[in-house]
Amino acid sequence: MTNQAKKILKQGMEWSIEKQSKVFNNNFITRYLYNAALKRSRETSI
Repeated sequence: MTNQAKKILKQGMEWSIEKQSKVFNNNFITRYLYNAALKRSRETSI
């Protein structure tokens, strides 16, 4: 494998890891907000 190919592969892997962590963080925040809203609606309905 050439150095150029290795560099491209490495960048691609780093990019996908970064993208996955961004998606995970967004899902985590969404879930947190959803749970908070659910809890609030339960408290008001009681």
